[in-house]
Amino acid sequence: MSSYPPGMTLEQIFRHNHWANGLVTAACLDLTPQQLSTSVEGTYGELGRTLAHLAAGEAGYTWRLDQSFDRFRWNDETDPVQSVNELAAVLDRTGRRLIELAGSIPGDREISYEVEGETRSWRAWVILGQVIDHGREHRSHVATILTQLGIQPPDMDMWAYGESTGAGP
Repeated sequence: MSSYPPGMTLEQIFRHNHWANGLVTAACLDLTPQQLSTSVEGTYGELGRTLAHLAAGEAGYTWRLDQSFDRFRWNDETDPVQSVNELAAVLDRTGRRLIELAGSIPGDREISYEVEGETRSWRAWVILGQVIDHGREHRSHVATILTQLGIQPPDMDMWAYGESTGAGP
């Protein structure tokens, strides 16, 4: 028996994640290079680097779940930040794949992958949960920086998503 309310599925939570990533990247499309280099204490770092980190993280989690996935890689210490359009495309592609994976991978499946020559194994539910937690955290960082720039960030919470899908008022 499912502990989710009727109609609530893991795929729906991942649809929200995909939707929220789309909103946050859309809010950043017209920012200047100076705005994208803005950082605020208590966040990941510069706005553009936060978006790149979000995209690379989500791509890495997707790859852990589907190692045939063409993984986007980005190193914060050495790689330049791609355009917001390029990062939005990565997040769109990973978001779509994660929705599929959330609906098809049993949560208790052991997922093994190699990182830096070391094999690591996690239950799928841990990786799936990390996708959601990581995305929420860094979208909040972006929203904080946008607010400090005087830009109203998009409403990305589950209430707004529910309204956008007709699940609420």
